[in-house]
Amino acid sequence: LLLIFLPLAAVLITLSIPLAQLLFETGKMTADKAAMVGRVNACYCAVLPFYCLEVIFLQAYFSSRRTYVVSAIGIFTSGLSMLGAYVGVVVLKTDGLEAVMTVALCFTASKALKSLILTSILKLEGLPIFPFHQTLSFGVRVMVLAAACAATAYGTLTIVEQALPAAPAAQAPAPTMREEKTGEPRSSKTAPPSEAKTS
Repeated sequence: LLLIFLPLAAVLITLSIPLAQLLFETGKMTADKAAMVGRVNACYCAVLPFYCLEVIFLQAYFSSRRTYVVSAIGIFTSGLSMLGAYVGVVVLKTDGLEAVMTVALCFTASKALKSLILTSILKLEGLPIFPFHQTLSFGVRVMVLAAACAATAYGTLTIVEQALPAAPAAQAPAPTMREEKTGEPRSSKTAPPSEAKTS
């Protein structure tokens, strides 16, 4: 599963900001806000490998009917996630999309911690999981694959951006009849005649 979810997470993290800007950069949603939405999505995408590991470990725990251990670890890590979100949002007073990103980071960190705790307990019980040499070799191959997928996604995005035509520049407003006669540009502080009459 890691061979699928880790490269997938790498690709989604790489493309999160461009996709968010493509989908949400309209109207009142500026480029900076759309980029922040992409960063929030990237934080949630980073949880995919840890979620994959959690699913595998849960099968091992449920096969031995030790559901209380999983429940206790889940309550502990979820509590840490909520505590971290409370500190980030309430104590540090983050708001808007920054607050959402704080919650996303705490959620991802709690899933990573839960996977680490589940692994440690299984190792302490003497189960032959994650032998060092095989795990190291597999981890290196998966990381190389994920890096290659991310680089391919980034390269494809760069080629597409270069191939697409650039956005047209904003045009200046058409001159009024008064400007055409006098040849003087209208000052931004001076109201047009129509506005002066109505005021």
